[in-house]
Amino acid sequence: MSFVHPLYEVGGVDLSIYQYPVRWETLLPRIQFGIARIGDAAIVNPQPMVDTTYPGYMMNLRMGKKPRGSYFYFRPEYSIDKQLYTIQSMTKDDWPEMGVYGDLENNGYGFSKKEYSIRVNHFMVGLDSLVPPGAGEIAGVYSSIAFWNQNIDPSYIPFLDIRPKWLALVPVDVIYASKPWAYPNGWNGKADLWQFNWNGGALYKTPGKGREWGVFSAGLDLNVYLGTAQEFYRRYNIMPEPSPVVPIGFVATTKINMRPMPSDAIGTKLLGQLYPANTIVPVYKTELDKKGRGLWYQISGDSQYEIWIASWVGGRTIYST
Repeated sequence: MSFVHPLYEVGGVDLSIYQYPVRWETLLPRIQFGIARIGDAAIVNPQPMVDTTYPGYMMNLRMGKKPRGSYFYFRPEYSIDKQLYTIQSMTKDDWPEMGVYGDLENNGYGFSKKEYSIRVNHFMVGLDSLVPPGAGEIAGVYSSIAFWNQNIDPSYIPFLDIRPKWLALVPVDVIYASKPWAYPNGWNGKADLWQFNWNGGALYKTPGKGREWGVFSAGLDLNVYLGTAQEFYRRYNIMPEPSPVVPIGFVATTKINMRPMPSDAIGTKLLGQLYPANTIVPVYKTELDKKGRGLWYQISGDSQYEIWIASWVGGRTIYST
């Protein structure tokens, strides 16, 4: 299973300038894919419509051998042709393996459902035309149920049945819901990607854990592929690269003492207990127990305030592959 979601084999994050800068050595081992924002029609400076972090994100994901996707924040009140030109200029020499998604979540101008749908049609048809020959699928759509149902008539969206779909659906009372429980009109009860958390693995409207993942922001969007790893790599024609198998996360199954150093020798104070059961924490560093019982895991990202747990006490390790 992935570190992103314990019930899914393939997980990833989506990134924009709000997450910059990124500690890639922390983030990359924890994800199977990354999706970066190309831009937003409302951006004015320094380059109109372009998210300036996009090229760097795509380069680092490629160097990390992670399949890449991208998205563009569509605004219907701006020139659709200029938005398409911006996407083309940023992707023509490096089309992402997972394709490009139209981010449909804004109708601030207040267009009617019909007029907004007509403009989305124009945008998606244009986006389809940018897909290079042999690159695979047509452009995808990203949206939430509430926004889509209120603003979009699915009959205006060409090839919607086969179009890649990325669903934003975040529960308010649980972090790791087992599956999406609803879908927008016209999606026929299916999606390809599911954005299930906006908080880096914390509950909705609580302090986010983004910095534990290596990004600047507290919030971080977590996503899963709604299929198996084999289906994922086959679909995007990607040969997964072998990588070292290392601990990247830990799932506690009982209360575990937290200590300021990798030792439970007499006199070593406790910092508290890791609980409740099924709590998931990242593993930043490991150290072999001096008594040969197993590995100690450092679960704090800040080396100045170290927190260590004994991995053999009660839990399950999540590995990088």
